[in-house]
Amino acid sequence: MSVSEPNDMTDQRIPEGVWQGFFQSRGRLGRVRYVLFSLTLLLFLVLFAALSNVLWSRYYLEYGQMITLASLVIALMALVINVFHGARRLHDFGASGWWMLLYLVAPAYPFLLLALVLVPGSSGDNRYGRASSANSKKVYAMLSIVMALLLLLLALL
Repeated sequence: MSVSEPNDMTDQRIPEGVWQGFFQSRGRLGRVRYVLFSLTLLLFLVLFAALSNVLWSRYYLEYGQMITLASLVIALMALVINVFHGARRLHDFGASGWWMLLYLVAPAYPFLLLALVLVPGSSGDNRYGRASSANSKKVYAMLSIVMALLLLLLALL
């Protein structure tokens, strides 16, 4: 094989697991996985808020400050992970991750969210990495499960 011939091994897409890249800050993230990851974070935060509320009501006098600190740390971690997901989603359609600063501007956030969910990724590779692999049935199944759990929690609240 000469240097100019493409290597078939590097051109093949390796199937990704459903949660692969959940904690990554670089690369690209497709729309379906962005929605899955965002809803999973939301589900986690709702469950943690419910647990925190129960702990707060029962152990406020003894552990109120520790519960507050733990809640703040977990909320900040979720915020950072959400910004990572948003930046990777922006990378998918060729935009800079710095556009996630609009996340801090309340009137602009709905438009940013719509762009992250509705704008399709660029076809092929771009300067931020290889094109996202196609979503498997596992990704869609997990998205359905997370959505069902969120709807169940909303019905219970």
